[in-house]
Amino acid sequence: MSKQKFLPHLSSIVAVLIFTGCNSDSHTTIGSETDLPSTGIVVDSSLYEIVITPNSLTYIPMIDLPNQTNYQAIGKYSDGTEVDITTEVNWSMVSSDIADIESGHILAKSEGSARVVVNLDGISSDEAGLIITSSAVCGHNMNLPLGDASITPESGINDVNTNAASRCIKIASATIKGKTLLFTSSPSLEVLQSLEYKQTTGIDSSNNGRTYAGTVQDGAYGEAFGLFDQRSITGGHGNDGQYDRWCTDLGQMNFAGKNDWRTATIAEMGSNDASRNPTLEGLFQDKSDMATLGWPTDKLYWTNTESGTDSYYDTLLLSDGATFSGGPNYASYVSCVSEQF
Repeated sequence: MSKQKFLPHLSSIVAVLIFTGCNSDSHTTIGSETDLPSTGIVVDSSLYEIVITPNSLTYIPMIDLPNQTNYQAIGKYSDGTEVDITTEVNWSMVSSDIADIESGHILAKSEGSARVVVNLDGISSDEAGLIITSSAVCGHNMNLPLGDASITPESGINDVNTNAASRCIKIASATIKGKTLLFTSSPSLEVLQSLEYKQTTGIDSSNNGRTYAGTVQDGAYGEAFGLFDQRSITGGHGNDGQYDRWCTDLGQMNFAGKNDWRTATIAEMGSNDASRNPTLEGLFQDKSDMATLGWPTDKLYWTNTESGTDSYYDTLLLSDGATFSGGPNYASYVSCVSEQF
């Protein structure tokens, strides 16, 4: 592929040197307009190299992280310029069929590793690496939409396998007052570390952004799961606390293809206390003991429902629906809710 560079119009310059001698009127003109380059000169610039960036990419289905689903092709030209030619080159996978690739965008089909290459006008790039991991949603088949077909016990995201301790987050659905909601389990330490969350507590500047309060070895797994508080660094609680920020972060990452993740009410979580949940509908009522679906349940789960005591919040056990009250500095499991079913 070549491109044309157009130089600005060059003014005609005539250099005339007049030599005057004694008793002589002769002169010599050196150069003329016909000796000058023509205007609108076209300089040909050829493509000589294509570079794929990044040179290695890891793709985790069902979560949007920066630079995890797209490559870019940069063309280098003989005049020293570099141009984004991502949509012009031909993309292809090398010796693997784990994904399709269109204009640099990865369309995952299965787990594994592969190499990616591009070519244009007989010029090929060096190969770039690609790794596709399992879905960020535990038990989810990346070839299935996140709908009714995959939200079934033992064959989809409500599976009973003890996989929540790995780098994925469990999801369960519950029908409440005729509406189906999605709920997340508390994340494993492996998930938090992969997202670069830091452990910190207290009301100070370090307890901001991606932080969690601690971990616990859940009895069903013997592995560590994250615990969160509800304290805000401004001295408040609830809004902008660790629990609230975690759910907001899931929405910003478009986890499971949903962007509306939020904290849950005590009624949505399914308290067995009729004073807190008059209709006795919720996640626990719909699914019963969540441990049977592979969720960590050793610790209480937070809700966003404030208890009668100022700054305290309702919490519950997803093993039996028992409800308690905890202060914002309490470290607890978390579940986020999406209404985009």
